[in-house]
Amino acid sequence: MDKEQENYKIITVTDEDGNNRELKLIEVVSVNEKDYAILVPADQDEDNEDSEHVLVRLRQEEEEYIFETIEDDEEFDSVVHALSDDECSDEECKCHHQ
Repeated sequence: MDKEQENYKIITVTDEDGNNRELKLIEVVSVNEKDYAILVPADQDEDNEDSEHVLVRLRQEEEEYIFETIEDDEEFDSVVHALSDDECSDEECKCHHQ
């Protein structure tokens, strides 16, 4: 593992089938006053286009963070749009690029 990858926090999560998965926390971003985490499986390269990227909402509960699946398509699309490098050209865009 190279030095750059050593800086990623490894998080163990349990999927819907009860299986534990190790994920690398790549980045935490704020969109529309909510926090979201971008994760990739620990054994995959985050720069590879074929890597599985996971986007989840973060909710703080006491001293812990809870990962929540983004069920709403509009919310998911808004976050993906805010993460893209493209500038907003849609006057109705509510992504608030940060």
